[in-house]
Amino acid sequence: MITIFEEIIRSKEVKFNDLEKKISKFVCIFGCLIIKLLLESYDKKLMNARDSKKYRHKGRRTTHVNTVMGEGKFSRTMYEIKEEGGVRIDIWINKKKIS
Repeated sequence: MITIFEEIIRSKEVKFNDLEKKISKFVCIFGCLIIKLLLESYDKKLMNARDSKKYRHKGRRTTHVNTVMGEGKFSRTMYEIKEEGGVRIDIWINKKKIS
């Protein structure tokens, strides 16, 4: 697989605008990766801090978030809670839910 940098180096003539676009695309991909890592790390922290008797772990699901850098896909933990009357609901938790 040819990286963006190898492609730039191999080309004989590089227009500045093209170079700028390629660098911007690379930075956006890298930014989405950083957001993915942060969100998944935060989700793991929430998972470890939850009341495991109230929030039953149901596995991880892939979801996405739209950012100025593009769409970022990440995995998030799904939980099941039991409502009054025995009704079971699948939810994602966030900091407000466990505080």
